[in-house]
Amino acid sequence: MRGTAVFHSGWGRHGAPLHTMLENLSQTGALASAASRPHDDLLDVELRLAEGGGWVSARCVRDEQVNKRWRIAVAFDRVDPAMRSAIDATIT
Repeated sequence: MRGTAVFHSGWGRHGAPLHTMLENLSQTGALASAASRPHDDLLDVELRLAEGGGWVSARCVRDEQVNKRWRIAVAFDRVDPAMRSAIDATIT
C-alpha cells in the first residue's frame, strides 16, 4: 500500500499542514508516520493515493514516538463514496 496523507488543523507553528506517509489504511482509519505529532484531535485529512485522492474528516485515536518519528492512528468520521472507492481500490 502506497500513499500519503496531509493532516490539517492547528498543526505545528502557525497551523501548518502535517505531511505523513501512510503505513496502513482501511475504510475506517489509517496509521501514518510523521516528523511531529498532532496538536489537535479533530482533523481534516487529505489522502493522496495511487488510485485517487480526496478528503475525509478524522479524529486522532493514538500517537506514539518511535525512533524520532511519530506514529499517528486516526479513525475516519466522514468518508464520501468516491473516497471509499479509492480506498477500496488501494487496499485490495
